[in-house]
Parts: sequence; structure tokens; C-alpha cells
Amino acid sequence: MTVSELKKNHAPIIDGTPLWVSGYHEPGDGGEGFFQWMPGGAREGDGGHWISAPQGGGGWMRAAISAEVNVKHFGARGDGKTDDAPAFRNAIKVCRTGSRLVVPPGEYAFGSRIVFDVFDLEIDGGGTIVPFGDYSDYLIEFGRPDRAIIGPYEGSNIYQGRYRVQRLTIRGRDQSRGIFLAHIDQAMFDNITIEGTRGTAMRLHNCRHNVFRNVFISRCRGQGEPMLDLFQMSKQPDPYGGCWQGAPGLVDRNVYNTFYSLKIEICDAETYLDIGTEDPASPYISQNTGDNHFIGCIFHGLVRDYLQPDWEGVYRMNLGFRKVPWNIYDYKGPKNIRMVRIRNATGTQFSQCHFTFGSTGGVLIEAGEPGRPAIHTRMIACGFGLGSRPLEGVNITDNRAIKLENVDEFHVWATQLWATDSPGYQKQWVCGVDASKLYINGVRRGASDCIGIESGP
Repeated sequence: MTVSELKKNHAPIIDGTPLWVSGYHEPGDGGEGFFQWMPGGAREGDGGHWISAPQGGGGWMRAAISAEVNVKHFGARGDGKTDDAPAFRNAIKVCRTGSRLVVPPGEYAFGSRIVFDVFDLEIDGGGTIVPFGDYSDYLIEFGRPDRAIIGPYEGSNIYQGRYRVQRLTIRGRDQSRGIFLAHIDQAMFDNITIEGTRGTAMRLHNCRHNVFRNVFISRCRGQGEPMLDLFQMSKQPDPYGGCWQGAPGLVDRNVYNTFYSLKIEICDAETYLDIGTEDPASPYISQNTGDNHFIGCIFHGLVRDYLQPDWEGVYRMNLGFRKVPWNIYDYKGPKNIRMVRIRNATGTQFSQCHFTFGSTGGVLIEAGEPGRPAIHTRMIACGFGLGSRPLEGVNITDNRAIKLENVDEFHVWATQLWATDSPGYQKQWVCGVDASKLYINGVRRGASDCIGIESGP
């Protein structure tokens, strides 16, 4: 007997006697459990915990229901070939505040975006999320963007809070984006892996006081989008498939988010991390995207080990499941590659982080641009590597560690800068019009003290 057969009322009806069901679709698929017949009026089935009898008069209730909800009990197959999005939606519907959603090991395909919108929800992963069919948008979303408009008083936002998510893997199969987070507060994400996305791996919109630990982003393709996106298009529709950007007149923001042991590596993207907001007119810069901290993080770019030439001699990036052309880095001239871009934001801090790439024409940290300042940026005990084993025959001589424009102060403490042994290579701390705003170990450096300064307009 399976749940699918139970829905067709193929079981004998015996009041109060437990009935063992050996699976959901077939025996042993994870949907097994005891059910009891419960007489009563009409009640809509939820697909997993309550199975309505087709003839009416009652239904079957799964025994020992607790705050734990297992997606396998709602028909999720986890075979990577079936659209499991409907099963996940049914499981989320029965979750309440404080529920624990269990995603057992398996590969769950989604043909549409799944929104986790239950307050104080705990998600225990172990499974892997992949796109189904030709689906190309974000695979999962946390928060309720439809509610985050006007709060108790005008100008306030409503936040969803206290998600606790651990051991979750996203694989975009080079066609979909990863995770979208909208209007969440005091959430914790731990041990999250995002691989092979086509577009942004993780995007935060109007999120605050959240903690991210051990987030790993690898072998993704930006297609013009950043890998980790904390940049806000204020009062504009989200061009990356998110939601509308809050109430009119508000500057949406990402503030007080902390990333521990974030690692972004070997991604085909012009920008790894984008921080800031589009609206330069707000007088409350400190309330815009700001005070985000990155501790013990690694931003690791292109290295020789991860590219392999094909029979035509074209270098291709190995995404694990297939090789795709490496389109951003063609090695024929300087490229505007940035590990981190900070605009119209304040108080961004990096502690004990490591930045390195082996491309050409790149900037590890780009702070500020006309109309969008970067205020009080700090780098503490970080390492800047401007080379890191480039491809043979590629002379990477045009990289910079820091590019400054429209900044007030950029502080660097106990930070080491090193380069490769490529011929003619120079270590260049900073380029840009605001080179004099660079402070190294508390000492302000004038333009004449910086190597490789480029004059501004």
C-alpha cells in the first residue's frame, strides 16, 4: 500500500486502527508511515499529512505528526528527473512558525521558483536543488516580498525573520540562478553550496541582521550579473527576476549582514561581489546598503588548474558536468574584472580575507564611482594576490589591487600585496582619482606614494 493508492481509497476503513503505508509512489521511497482513518466531514487533503477519501466521510491522517515536515511525505521523488516543486509547496503549506522542514538526500528538480515564506522556519538540507526542464530563474526564494511594502507607520518595512537553513546545495546546471532573499531579518544560513548557475548565485534584497556561514559559490557564469549581489535598484523593477523594490520613496537596503568563511571561486563573472544602492540622492547614506562584514572569506579567480584546452585549442571551464566556453576572459586585452565593487554604501569591512586572480586588466577592490560614494571602507589583515598561477604565455601586467573614486576614506591594515613571477609584473596598490584617500596602517598615502597611479579626469 502506498500513499498514491491511499488517495484512491484502496485501503480498508477501520476506525482507529493504524495502517502502514510503505511509500508515497512506490515502497521505500521515503514517504512511508502509519495512517489512521478519521471519520468526519469534508476536509481538503494537503497531499501528505491528511489524505481525503474520494467518497467523503473522512480521511486518512498520518500518525505522529510533529513540528517536523518531510518533503518525501508530500511526494517529492528526489530523482532529478521529476518536477518536485508541487510537492515542496504542499510541504511548505503545512509548516507553521517553528516548524522544521527536512529535505533528505536526493536531487530535487524545480520547474518554478519555490518560496519559503513561513516565519521562524528551520530547513535541514542534505538534498540538492536543480532546475527542471528549461527553467532559468531563481530556484528558491526566502521571504515574502508581496508583504514588504508599508509597515505600521509610513516608510517602514515588514521583514520575515529567523530562518535557519543548513546543509543545502544548489546546482544551476548552467541554466538557472540560485537563491533570492527578500526582506529577511535575523536569519542564519550555514553550509550552503551553490554551483553552476547561469546568472547570480545569491541575491539579497532589503535584508538585515543576517548571518551566513560557510557559503560556497563555485563554477558559475554571471552573464553580466554579479555572483553575490547586495546591490539595490531602488524604486525599480528587479531586472534579475526578483520582486518590486519596496514602497515609493524608500531606499531599500542591505545592512548589518555578516558573512563568515564565504568562498567564491572559479566563476565566469565580471563582478564577484556587488555592494551598494542605485539611489545616490538619499541623505541617509548610513541607512542604505552598509555595515556589511566579511570575515575569513576567499575570493578566488581564474587559475590554470581549472581551464582545459579542447581539440580546437579553446580554453574551456570545467563545471563538473560539462565544459562551457570561457567567454569573459579572452586574454586579448584588458578587461574590467572586479572581485568586489562598492557603490553608495558605508562601513563595508573585510577581515582576514583573501583576494586573488590570474586574469588581466582586473581590479580586486573597486570603491565608489561618480554619484555613488563609498564611505569608511576597511580592509583588515587581508591578502591581495594579483596573479595566482596564470595560464602559460599570458603576461598579466595590468591588474590593480584597489581602485578608488568618490570615496572619503579607504583604510587598509596589516594587509599584504603580492604578485606572480610573470615578466614585467608590478605590484600596484591603487589607481583612480582618489588615490590620496588610501590609508595604509593608519597613515595617509599621497598619490606620489602609490605605485601605478592613474590620473583622473
